Amino acid sequence: MSRPLINTLAAALLSAGLLAALPSRADDLIPYLHAPTESSTWISWKSSKNRNAPARVEYGLNPKQLDQVAVGTLEDLSQSPEIVRQCSKPSGTYYYNRVKLSGLKPATPYYYRVVSGDEKSPVFRMRSQPEAGAARGHFRVLVIGDHQFTSNTSRDYEALLALARAKVQELYGGRFEDQINLMLNLGDQVDNGVLCQYEDIHFKQARSVISNIPTITAVGNHEYYDDPELKLYNAHFKSYEDVPYQGLLSKRPVAEAAFQVGNVLFVQADSNKASADQRDWLGRITEAARNDPGVAWVIGTTHHPIVSEQYPSDGSTFVRDSVAPTLAASDKLALYLSAHSNGIYARGALREQPVHHLISGGAAWGQFWGDTAGQTDYEDVQKTLEAQTFQIIDIDQERRTMTVQTWSIGNERSRAQAGLVDRFVRRLDGQAPRQPAVTEVAERITLPHSFGSSEFSGEDRFNSIEYQIAREPDFAEVLRSVKRDHENVFLSSGSPLYRPIDQNAGSDVTRWTLGVDDLFADTRYYIRVRHRDQNLLWSPWSEPQRFVASNGRAPLPFQPLAYLPLRGDLADVMGNFSSLGCGAQLTSEDGGYLDTTAGLLLLNRGASNAACNKAGSIAELGLPGTELTVSAWVRFNAFTRWGGLIGAFQDNGSYERGWLLGYENQLATLALTSGTTMSYFSPPAATLTVGEWVHLAGVYNGSLMRLYVQGRLVGSSSDRKGAIPYPPSGWLQLGAYKDDNEHFPHKGGLREAAIWGRALLASEIAELAKGTPANALPR
Repeated sequence: MSRPLINTLAAALLSAGLLAALPSRADDLIPYLHAPTESSTWISWKSSKNRNAPARVEYGLNPKQLDQVAVGTLEDLSQSPEIVRQCSKPSGTYYYNRVKLSGLKPATPYYYRVVSGDEKSPVFRMRSQPEAGAARGHFRVLVIGDHQFTSNTSRDYEALLALARAKVQELYGGRFEDQINLMLNLGDQVDNGVLCQYEDIHFKQARSVISNIPTITAVGNHEYYDDPELKLYNAHFKSYEDVPYQGLLSKRPVAEAAFQVGNVLFVQADSNKASADQRDWLGRITEAARNDPGVAWVIGTTHHPIVSEQYPSDGSTFVRDSVAPTLAASDKLALYLSAHSNGIYARGALREQPVHHLISGGAAWGQFWGDTAGQTDYEDVQKTLEAQTFQIIDIDQERRTMTVQTWSIGNERSRAQAGLVDRFVRRLDGQAPRQPAVTEVAERITLPHSFGSSEFSGEDRFNSIEYQIAREPDFAEVLRSVKRDHENVFLSSGSPLYRPIDQNAGSDVTRWTLGVDDLFADTRYYIRVRHRDQNLLWSPWSEPQRFVASNGRAPLPFQPLAYLPLRGDLADVMGNFSSLGCGAQLTSEDGGYLDTTAGLLLLNRGASNAACNKAGSIAELGLPGTELTVSAWVRFNAFTRWGGLIGAFQDNGSYERGWLLGYENQLATLALTSGTTMSYFSPPAATLTVGEWVHLAGVYNGSLMRLYVQGRLVGSSSDRKGAIPYPPSGWLQLGAYKDDNEHFPHKGGLREAAIWGRALLASEIAELAKGTPANALPR
C-alpha cells in the first residue's frame, strides 16, 4: 500500500463519522479466541442475560452445518457497586462465558457461533493452529502494544486493527485468519482493571479481529489499577492455565505463562512483579526449550521494555537484568517484545545475542521528544520513533527466516509519517562476518587520535561496530568501549511533520576518536574491534594491538578517597573518612563492626545524630567524578526492597543524582547516574545470603558499570556513560538507603567500607575480597 493511500485510510478510519458507524451495541455477543493449541482453542464472551443458560458453542467445517456442540461455564463477574473509569457507561450485569473446543484438526478452518440462551452471535470463521513442532509454510503474528484508550476518547486501536487487516490482505491475499495465526497484546489492554474497560476497550474495539484469530495478552501495569490482585484479569484469561508449555506452570500461571504454537514458543513474564520464583520459572522454561527439537523460535514478551530512550524510567531493571538474560541463555530466543512507552516504537538488540528487542508503539496516547527529562541515546537501541504502530511477524519455516515489518498510522498529532517505518530479517542459518583489524594504530600515539577499522566483509549488510580498550591483551577488564550502529534514529524534527533524525547520517561510524582526557599519559593499552551484520551476528574480535598514549590525563591516586575500617580501635574507627569532613566517633556492637539496624548516616545535612554534620553540598566533598569504585564487607540479617550500604544520591521521582552500592531484595545493586538518569544494575548472579559476610564492590570507569560479589564479576552494564552528577544536598551515607523521601535502614553489618576515585582492576577487587572482613587495603 502506498503511503498516500495509507494516510487516506488512516484519516478515514479516524474520522468521527466513520468510526461512529462501527457497531457497538452493549448486548452484542463478541467471541474472543484465546489459549490455542493444534487441537483446541478457548472461546469466551460477555453476556448480560440468561444467567441460567449454559455457555454453548456450535461449530463445524461448514458455515451452514454447525453440527458439533461444546458446552462450558458461565461466571458472574458483575461488581456491586461497579467501578467505572472513563467508560461510556457501566457494564452492568457481566456474565463471562468460557468454552473449550477440543479435538480440532490442526491447521484447519472452522466455523462457529456462540450461544447464550436465546441469543446467538453471527457465524465466524477461524483456523486451528499448526501441529506442535511443525516446520512447514509460514507462521505469522500480529503485534500491538498499549491500547488502553476508551472508545469514547480515541479510536486509534480500531484504526490500527483495520489497517492491519487491510495490510494483510494486500501482502498475502486470502482470508485474514488464514494468513495470521494469532495476535499478541503487550499489556495495558485497559486503563484501569475494571469491567467496563475490558468490555469497551479490549473486546469491543478489537471486534474486527478477535473472533477470527486468537489473542494472547501480557499483563501491564494498568491491569493492576483498581484490581491489585488481578482478579478480573485472571478471570478473563485464566485459560492460559490450560496450555502450559511442557506442563511448566509458574506460581502465577495467568500473569506468567508460556505456550507453544507450531515450532514457536511464546513466553510472557510479568514485569510488574520481580521475584525469584518468576526467575526460576523462566530458567526452567529456557532449559526445556533449549533441549526441545520441536522449538525453533522463542519470542519473549513483557509489558515493560528493557530500556526506553524517550522515557528512561519506563525501562525495567528486572526485564533488563533478569528476564531477557535468562531467556537469552537459549540460542533460540529470536525476538523480545514490550510496550509501556505509549505511542513510541523502538528497536534495539541485545549486545551479545542475535536478538532484536522492540517497543511496539500501540494505540494509547503519544509520548514525544522533549516531554520528559533524561531522554537517553542508548548504544543498544538503533531507532526510536514517535509512532503508533503494529508489527507483522512472518516466520518462513522452510527458509528458517523471521521477517518483522512495522506499520504506522503516524502519531496522535500528525499522520505525516504513516506507512512502513521499519523492517528487519533474522536468519537462523546465517554466517558471521569475517574478522576485522584495527587500523591507524602505532606503538605511541598522540591524543586526540582517531582509530579506524578494516572494511566490513560478510554475507549480510553492515550494521554495527564495537571498539574496546584494555590494559591487558586478554581484555578481561575493558576500560573503554564504544558501539555504533549504521543508523541511530534519535529525536525528531517535531511539529508539524515529526521527521525522525538519524544522528549518524553523514558520519563515518567506523572511526573512533579519543581526546586528551580519555586516556592516561605514558600508559600501555590494547585496542580491538569487531563488526556486526544486520542478521545481528558478530565477527570474531580483531587481534589486540598495543599502544602507549604519549599525552593524556595524569594517573589517578592509588589510595582510596575514604576508608572506614569499622573494626579494631573504635577511637580510629572513622579511618580517613575524616578527609571528607567526618571525624566523629561511632558506636559499635557485636565485636567491633558497625551494626546498622538504626541506619547510620555518615553525612546527614542538619541531623543531630549523624556521624558528622558538615555544612555545604555533597558536590563539594570531592567525591569521584568520572571513575568510581566503592566496596565493603557486608553481613545481612534481613533483606529489604530498597537497601543501601554506601551511597551519595537522590532518587526522587524523575530527579536522579549520585550513586549507591546497595541491594534490591536478595540481589546486590550498583545504582549510578549520568546525565539526569540513574540506572539500577542488579544482575541475577548477584544473589546474596542472610547471615554470611560477603565482599561487594561496584566499579564505574566512565562507560561501564561492573558489580563484584566475593571478588567475582557477576555482571557489567553499559547503560551509563560520562560524569557522575551529584545533588546539591543530601547524604553521604553508610548502612541505609536514604534520600529526601525515603529511608530504609540496612539490617546487618559493615566493615572495610571504602571509596576510590578510580576504577579498580579485577585483580585488585579479588585482593580486597580475599580471606575475611579483617583484610587491609591492597598494596
